[in-house]
Amino acid sequence: MKKIATIIAAHDGLVSLVTGVGVVVNSFVEAFQEIKLKVNKFKEHEIKLLCLAPYLDRKSIDYNKEIEQITKNSCRINNGILIDIPTFSDGSSQSSIWGGTSEQWNSASLSAASYILGTSKDYDLILLFANDTIFSSIRRYIPNLKNLRVIWVPHSLGKVFKDEFSNETRLDIENKSIEALLISECDYIGYISNSFKETLRKDYGVDNARLLPLINGLYFNSFRYTISNAIVNENFIKYRIPNDKKLIFAWGRCVYQKGYDILIPTYKKFLNENPDYNLVLLMPIETSIGDYVNNIKKEISKIPEDSITAIYEFSDTLPYSILHHKNLQFVIFPSRFEGAPITALEALAFSGDNVRFVYSLIPPLLELFKDNKRAIPIHNLTIDSLYESMLSVTKSNLTEIITKSNMPNNIIDNYAASINTIMENERI
Repeated sequence: MKKIATIIAAHDGLVSLVTGVGVVVNSFVEAFQEIKLKVNKFKEHEIKLLCLAPYLDRKSIDYNKEIEQITKNSCRINNGILIDIPTFSDGSSQSSIWGGTSEQWNSASLSAASYILGTSKDYDLILLFANDTIFSSIRRYIPNLKNLRVIWVPHSLGKVFKDEFSNETRLDIENKSIEALLISECDYIGYISNSFKETLRKDYGVDNARLLPLINGLYFNSFRYTISNAIVNENFIKYRIPNDKKLIFAWGRCVYQKGYDILIPTYKKFLNENPDYNLVLLMPIETSIGDYVNNIKKEISKIPEDSITAIYEFSDTLPYSILHHKNLQFVIFPSRFEGAPITALEALAFSGDNVRFVYSLIPPLLELFKDNKRAIPIHNLTIDSLYESMLSVTKSNLTEIITKSNMPNNIIDNYAASINTIMENERI
């Protein structure tokens, strides 16, 4: 019997939950026991789960005790532990941990590499799931560690995400990290969507043989989705969401990427002819740019308070609560760019049969919605184009649409299949 360590390194999802990346990471951790049972060679060996999280102050508003406990419990059940690793961040917030700078990203990768190197002799094999740019450089710091298999999982890429973090420095880190992973000949790069696979192939030069399908999926047994009607009602009361209006829902971080600056003025125009609607916006600002948030709040102030609900903190259970509500009419995804949005997967899985989806024509969303009869595209991401798409929902004959389609995958199956692929290549 060999000793195998599965290590998850992530900036969110282990002791906090404020981003889509965090939801994916938390799902992997929460579902690990079930994933492990589906990995054939894991049954023959001693498996340990270790989680590496950049230090986050327990007094931080972003610290989530429930998420930390889920991580600790999963590690404990699987003979491992949760480890805080030092970085250049003071741990005051998720924003400071992500950093968006080469110094912070490199410090996190170096710290994780140091821990792994220090414990490497305890294991016959180490499977490291290194999430996002912040942990992309680990192999560069330990190039000769033979029992390590790095699986880098980029949830965003500089050549796709045209935001404030996607500069030449980030592209340089990505290119050097990929080069180190390919030189090692035993590492992998996981792709979270087929569009990301194509980007990694065409724009980053990664061969198919080194690409691993870690397509984003949902953990349907998650605490986020197994909630009572009482909690649903509590959420509506807490956030003052009206029960007497038709609901429109959009959620995701309050950043330029998500297109709220297009959606809100469009809704103002839509509301003039459809006063019986209420727009619910769940827009966490933990990692947002202040100027963008201020602009969004200014636009929201132009809309009657009884016709819009703006929430600026992440809620574990609110998306599920709204998606299940009988008054929900449609969900809007006006994103400028995405990797593989968990929001869209949750909408597909949990919304009622009569709920429609309005989405921008970017590859990851097109991948999810192109064959869905309930989905209406935004042909150009402008106020006029989005307005026309929203109006078309009000004119649709929903009685003809009675079944779900394009149901998302279960993260258990996705991750188990990829780990099986890795293990099949190992002489262990």
